[in-house]
Amino acid sequence: MTNPKIVEEIIPDPTPSQPEIPPAKSSSAGRTLLKAATFMAVLLLASKLLGFGRDWLLVKVYGLSLASDAYFAAFQLPQFSLILLGGMGGPFHTATVSIFSKLLDRHHPDDVGTPSLKAKQLSGVLCTLMALVFGGLSLLAYWFAQPIMTLILGSKASSLLITSATAQLQVMAPIISIGALVGFLYGALNLLQVYIWPALSPAIMSLVMIIALLVFPADSGGMLLAYSSLLGAFLQLALQLPEYLKKGFSFKPSLTGVKDPKIREWFELLWPAMLGTTIGQGLIYVDMAFLQFLPEGGWSAVVLTNRLIQLPIGVLQTALLVPLFPRMVKLVDEKRLDELDDAVVTSIGGLWFVTLPLMVLFIFFSGALVSGVFQHGAFDASDVSMVTLALLYQSFQMIPYFARDTLTRVFYAFGDTRTPLIVGILAIGFKALFNWLFIVQWMNLGVGGLTLSITLITTVNWFLLSILLKRGAYPSLPTGRLLSVLGKLLVAVVPMAGVGYAVHQPWAMPLVSWLPKTSLIAPWGVPVLQVMFSLAVGVPAYWVVSHALKVPGIEGVQQRVLAKLLRR
Repeated sequence: MTNPKIVEEIIPDPTPSQPEIPPAKSSSAGRTLLKAATFMAVLLLASKLLGFGRDWLLVKVYGLSLASDAYFAAFQLPQFSLILLGGMGGPFHTATVSIFSKLLDRHHPDDVGTPSLKAKQLSGVLCTLMALVFGGLSLLAYWFAQPIMTLILGSKASSLLITSATAQLQVMAPIISIGALVGFLYGALNLLQVYIWPALSPAIMSLVMIIALLVFPADSGGMLLAYSSLLGAFLQLALQLPEYLKKGFSFKPSLTGVKDPKIREWFELLWPAMLGTTIGQGLIYVDMAFLQFLPEGGWSAVVLTNRLIQLPIGVLQTALLVPLFPRMVKLVDEKRLDELDDAVVTSIGGLWFVTLPLMVLFIFFSGALVSGVFQHGAFDASDVSMVTLALLYQSFQMIPYFARDTLTRVFYAFGDTRTPLIVGILAIGFKALFNWLFIVQWMNLGVGGLTLSITLITTVNWFLLSILLKRGAYPSLPTGRLLSVLGKLLVAVVPMAGVGYAVHQPWAMPLVSWLPKTSLIAPWGVPVLQVMFSLAVGVPAYWVVSHALKVPGIEGVQQRVLAKLLRR
């Protein structure tokens, strides 16, 4: 189970002095949701693209090497705090939105509101507590960096890898405390409908690393990566502060009001979500325990593959599910489960509809994609082979990924954080078993074994959550409708898969033999033409078949696209 990125804003319960807002019409709600999702997608895509440029430059400079392995290993703890715990939709964001949504002064039911005097006071208290607690954890990470990295990498890892990772972790240890503060600021700003800076600020770390990689020479230990990550994290925090202070919240150290019930309630919401996220991080540590069975650069290949997959699905997931969650909460609170059924089917169906063509492209053109994009500088042909194998097996994760994360949010909408936590604990055991089977015992797949087990564990999580949700708080969960949608989309994507298969056959090669051999695109000419032909033939056929089969979730996408075209 991965990070429960679940909330953008919680609609407060109506009080006698605040009239209840009547439910919006479904069409209006759908348009509003789609508009918010589009806005979020644009911001997140910009940040993701910059992150992609950072990764491209990183592997160009360092390749898949001991230095990159050490960096990706050492960055796990700082990343856990900054991205998983403190990221948008993470536990700190979730707890802050949930509690502080009730501490706004509203003058109208539709008013965003302003922080009350109590909200301003408690914000300073929480910032102080987080600085103390997570500052202490940063110090522990610095002092015990070597045993931590030895435990994570395993005693059989090379001493040079452990030494390099230890030095990098010591540099990046302050990021652990920064992550908690960033997550709290994200929640406070999103609550007041400030989306731009929280969505774009993660890009600052990517930008700093890009500048560092362009200006300074690479070092054998990868310390350049560690120092640039630390500077990027500091700037990420600083970028939130002006708007946070402008909105009236406090960043002043204070422990006045530390015993306030709202502080206790904030921590009661925080700990289960943190524990669930910690279990998700545990899956990564299970993978790292198998590094001894991978070649040098293998862990870097797995990390790079995951980032390639997350480039499309991470944007789509956050863009749609973050604005959708408040509506889920409202529908559950008002017991409008029929509308919740439609929201679940439409959201998952729409996400599947968009990503299945991407999955086909990854499956049939992964080698060309990896080679054409990354095979520069220190990134050589052996690196291409590792990433291609890993990408092939993880491509199939796109199907269960959205279903699992949507159902996790449904559990939270019903106020159940315990069940996803239990499923996450079970996932750790299954992950270790799958890794052992695919890497050590049966297939000896190497990096492909790790990514294949990622796909399978995501699928297991999806089915377990479906079963437990249907037998628990949500008996009307439309599992049959979801499987029907998936079946229709798999039928619709067959023409595109057929084209992808056909253009790789020997008889198709003469069709592209006319490309000028001296052209700048000659090395990439054949794969580019294959991809273009697959898209030109496959996507229209996919759209037509999906529309003919009346797949839920595509109407909103179609209406949005047509509206944009007609407007222009």
